[in-house]
Formats: sequence, C-alpha cells, structure tokens
Amino acid sequence: MPAKIQSITLIPLRVPIPTERVNCPEFADQMLTRDANNGWGATTFFGDMPFLVVKVEGDDGSIGWSDSRRYGKSESVAVETIEYARQFLGRSFEEFHPAKDHLGLMLPHPEVHFREVLTAALVWSAVAQGIPLYSLFGEKVRDEVRVEYWSGHRTPAGAEALAGEGRARGFAGLKLKAHLNIDVGGVTEAVFRGGGSDFHLNIDPNGRWETVEASVARARAMLEVSTNVLLEDPIYNKAKVAEVRKQTGIPTAVTVNSPESVQEALDLEAADVFNLGGDWVNQIETAAFIEPSGIPYWLASSVETGIGDMACAHLAATLPGCTIGSDLVGNLCREHNLLTEPAHFRKGHIVVSEAPGLGVKVDENAIEHYRIADPVVVQGTSG
Repeated sequence: MPAKIQSITLIPLRVPIPTERVNCPEFADQMLTRDANNGWGATTFFGDMPFLVVKVEGDDGSIGWSDSRRYGKSESVAVETIEYARQFLGRSFEEFHPAKDHLGLMLPHPEVHFREVLTAALVWSAVAQGIPLYSLFGEKVRDEVRVEYWSGHRTPAGAEALAGEGRARGFAGLKLKAHLNIDVGGVTEAVFRGGGSDFHLNIDPNGRWETVEASVARARAMLEVSTNVLLEDPIYNKAKVAEVRKQTGIPTAVTVNSPESVQEALDLEAADVFNLGGDWVNQIETAAFIEPSGIPYWLASSVETGIGDMACAHLAATLPGCTIGSDLVGNLCREHNLLTEPAHFRKGHIVVSEAPGLGVKVDENAIEHYRIADPVVVQGTSG
C-alpha cells in the first residue's frame, strides 16, 4: 500500500533578518512590507514578520517540510490554513499532480490556496517515494540554479561593499531595491566598482518610480555606467514599462503570474525578461507559455528560509528558460536558515541534490528555538 498522510503540523515562527543586511542606515525607514492600502507605509520590517513552517508526516514515517511566505502580523495559525491542511489527511502520493490546482484534489473551496501546505505535501510525496522533489516536476535540465546576491536600499558606498562581498562569494550579479530618492546612477557606478565590469545589476523599484519620465531618467543613468543592467517593474503598468524600454533601450523585467499577463507584456513589447510569481501551478503554467518565445525568466521568492529556497530551486532545475539569477537568498539573509547545514552554493549557483525530497536536512531544534506560538497538529480524516 502506498504511504498516506497521517498528520500535518503548522508551526508559527519568526526568524529575523538583520536590518543592516537589507538596508543602509540611511534607509532604515524602508520596511519592504506593504500596508493595508497596498502602499509602502507599513511600520513592520518584513524580516520581522511571522511565517509558518509546515511538517507533513506519512503513516510510513516519511516527512516533508515547507515554509510559508510572510504571514501577516498574526502569530497564530489561521483557521483557513488549518481547514485547508485537513483536506490532505489520508491522501496518498498517488493522488497528487504538481501541475494541477490543489495537486489535483477536488476541494470544497477551490478558490482557497495555501502554498506552504501544497509544498510540504509535495516534498512529503517525494520523500515517501524516495525521489528528489524536482522529479515530480519533470526532467532535470540543470544541476544548479543561478542566484543573484540580494539586498534592499543601499547608498553608493553600501552598494559597492555589498557587490564586492557578493563577488567574493562567487556571485555574478546583485539585485537591489530603489525608490525615487535613491541615487541610481551613483549606486550603479558603485556596484560595478565593487563587482567588476562583468558584474550584473538588477534594480527593482517595485513600481515606485511612478512615471515614465522618472523611470526614463533613471534608466539612462544606469545605462551610462554599464549595459549589464536590468530594470524590473519600475512602474506597475506594462504599457508604461514598454515606453521606458522603447525610449531608453534598457533591458526590462516584468513580474507575471499567468499566461494572460505574459501575453499582454509580449503584445506591448514590455519585457526582455520575466519574473514568475504565484504558486506552483501558476509558475509551471506560465513557464510553459513563455518557453516558445525564448524569453528567459526567473522564479520569484519572498526571502524565505533555506527550506523555501531549496523547494524553489528544485522547480527551477526543470525549467529550460529559467536562466536568469533568482533571488533565493533567504538562506543567506535570515538569522538562521532552518537547515542543519548551509545550502550548497557553487560559483553563485545553488546546487540541487539527488537525495529524496529537498535533499537537505531541516533543523528541528532551530524551528523550536524560533517558534513564537503553539503549533497546530492537524490529524484525523480529511474534511
């Protein structure tokens, strides 16, 4: 008989990210967290926000782990998450299909998704079968996935030091945030001083450059320094990004989470590169739609722990067009990566293991140390 899920444990954690790892002191007010109006006025630093670790256990002793993206400000486990997890109890890995909503299960509320539960169930499925996670997604096309060094808002001096640090650790590029008051030209010059002329820089304003005029001026300042630059989502409007691209010639990246959003960007000629958001199904479907265009992409992350980084790397290892450096750096930024040993990096690439599941060992002592509320153990039968 194939193994079945007998329990799912939902564990609230807070694993801090030191603010100095993300922002220079001059930008200590930048929380990188959206407020209730989807603006940037939040007062909680994103690295201090709670999240969940999910542990799925099978009746054969097999275990799968995942972590969630930022979980709001609540330290308790949401009832909706508990009820969603309950739907997976008693399920066999033979029932799971990674490219289908809810792994192919017919659920009473199909509009509800919790990626962390889906991921833990997938990892458990791989462990129960004794195979690496990537094999559930398809054939592996690469053994390691390119990663860009990452940070938030930096002064030129801070950017230069960080680029040098990244280069010394084997990374070939750096991703930074930038609002309107950042000296983008100065930061770009500093990055190439620190990283070298063959380094790469991705500037991501998260839509905060607001207008075509402001974006054009800053894009030109970047290009005056180097053509090894990428401008990601300067404005959350594809037509306006296309105009910035047309006026300056700067390579642009657009975040997408569906084939429809990709097609819109293609029609507008808004993107040289795509950043794939959404859950597993979104990313798999969107990547398949992009492939015929030949446009490269990377998989979005939210600076999770080493658990989430490794799960994302397994999917990326199966996607031919996923050749742009992903920002899978939560394992390098957080106070602890929740792994017993660091993720294996080789020349700026995260190595994807052939061992079952994620191919890494989760540090349960660290999980207990950073736990901020009682875990919720979901047992019994599916609802």
